Amino acid sequence: MTYEGFATQPIPMLRERVKINLRQRTVDFFDYGYGDYDPQPLYWKSQVIDASFHDYDKQQSFDKRLSGLNIPELAEGHGPSLENLTALLRINHGLTD
Repeated sequence: MTYEGFATQPIPMLRERVKINLRQRTVDFFDYGYGDYDPQPLYWKSQVIDASFHDYDKQQSFDKRLSGLNIPELAEGHGPSLENLTALLRINHGLTD
């Protein structure tokens, strides 16, 4: 998987995924944002990084604060698109630009 902004953004966006099926000897490429699939945000990034990652503590704090907002869509599947999350935060939590 390739994420745009993985090292710098609290919610990086999935841009490319490669699926390898060893049994069938096939490789599938999925292009997010530039092809047939919409980019997917990576929520809860602190679960896939460790303490040696730059700004690990900041990411954990961000994820904890996001979790505390009790947004039901974040608990379902991949979660909302980044645009929908922004709209939810504006409506329900007073987010401003």
